[in-house]
Amino acid sequence: MKKIVSIVAALAMATAMFADPEAVSSIAKFDGDASVTWGVDLDSGKTGFKNAVGGGLRLVLMNEGTKATSSDATVWGEIEIKAKGVGFNIDMGKKMEGTTAPGYDGGMDATMSVEKALLHIGPAWIGIKKGDTKVGDISPVLAVKSSNPWEDNAGYKVNAVGVNAEHGITIGFQADGIVKVEADIRSNEGYTDEYATAIQADLLAVPNLTFSVGVAHNLTVGHKNWETGLNDDALFAKAAYELSINDTFYVKPQVGVSLETPPMTITAYGIPYGAKDSKKLVAMGAVLFGWNKNENQGWNGIWGNPKYTANNRSNGASVAIYVTNQSAKVEEGTGVSTNGKLIAGVWDAATLIPNLTFGANFEVENLISNLKLTDKDGDELFEETAKDMEKDRDFVMYKAGVKNYATKTLTAEVKYDIAVGDGKVTPKAGVKVADKFIKEEADKLAEYKFDVKQVSLGVDFTGFVPYTDFSVVYDNADLDTKKGTLDLTCKIHF
Repeated sequence: MKKIVSIVAALAMATAMFADPEAVSSIAKFDGDASVTWGVDLDSGKTGFKNAVGGGLRLVLMNEGTKATSSDATVWGEIEIKAKGVGFNIDMGKKMEGTTAPGYDGGMDATMSVEKALLHIGPAWIGIKKGDTKVGDISPVLAVKSSNPWEDNAGYKVNAVGVNAEHGITIGFQADGIVKVEADIRSNEGYTDEYATAIQADLLAVPNLTFSVGVAHNLTVGHKNWETGLNDDALFAKAAYELSINDTFYVKPQVGVSLETPPMTITAYGIPYGAKDSKKLVAMGAVLFGWNKNENQGWNGIWGNPKYTANNRSNGASVAIYVTNQSAKVEEGTGVSTNGKLIAGVWDAATLIPNLTFGANFEVENLISNLKLTDKDGDELFEETAKDMEKDRDFVMYKAGVKNYATKTLTAEVKYDIAVGDGKVTPKAGVKVADKFIKEEADKLAEYKFDVKQVSLGVDFTGFVPYTDFSVVYDNADLDTKKGTLDLTCKIHF
């Protein structure tokens, strides 16, 4: 009977909140371009043409719509729903799924979501939407981020930590202008007896300050992760403060730290280290000296998706360090791994010097690096192996695939817009300098040196011919073995 009453009540609420967003019909986007490139491969001497088209159409069929309840009562239910604008998209140059017609790709996009579902009780509330039992995460704002944007934590981000359960409730309380506290109590879906909880507090009292602390705990009987059988607890803290110097310049220090007992395995020579009693510490510290505030400008750098300076650039100069420490114990012994990296960079999108856009970053991987594996007798694995092989310990680690040495990368890019009559000439350049492998000696670590690895040079000509751009680009992604390519392009666009 109780289940029937609950279902009826839920249906009544859903029916009461339904509303139709405004139906419209308008074209939000309609453009296109075509280009032809003739180029030469300077290595093979071969030449050839390449044609390309781009652009698309977006037809908006319905605007966004939201609806929410409100009340002055001490106890009341709040629900807010949102329907995203509905549109139909066509992108040229691709093929629509399910068709054989070339040159088109697209489809409908439409979503509807419940943004809030809260039972208010005075200054407190109970949330009844799906969520998680993880705490924290901080991604620092930097002038430029990692030169390798595809690696884990390329943005020097400290991820949210804790075992995750999605179904349950959030109990929250906020003292206006002082602090907000939220506690999640959740389980896996259904009757599983698999519970976890997370509590996070955010300080609101200081303007321009972000400060949060959180703890996550596995409540499952036996305190075991239902996926791995391992313990899972976590702590997290983060802080960031923006100090304005004047109308142009500001300073933003940022820190984050997490500690967790995660599923973790370190394997060396076929021996697993880390089946239980594992811990992982992650710490990040960064500072941005920013100007003409324009943060996280996205992926559209001078040379595109990111080639020299990485994604999410911000006007300013910054430095960041990122450190991880992992330890684990098993019957076979113990394992401890420490690793740290550093990045310093600068970026400006033509705000300091008119018409000049430039960026650069210097990154050191394995600035701090150590892996120590000890067997149950207390002997360190790499040291013993090095003695047996009569080799250097770092060389043995290198041969085992462990980089126990620092590697450095310097990347830079620049462009300058020059007005010439009604048109514009834009020379641009990019360069990557990195550690270069030379040779491997018989009993010691391989030698490295700093050397130019990649270069791009080009000139864009715009505005001289109506609706038409021209460019000349030389590109070489491997100066060690290649001569590169030279391309001439004509692009017609709206």
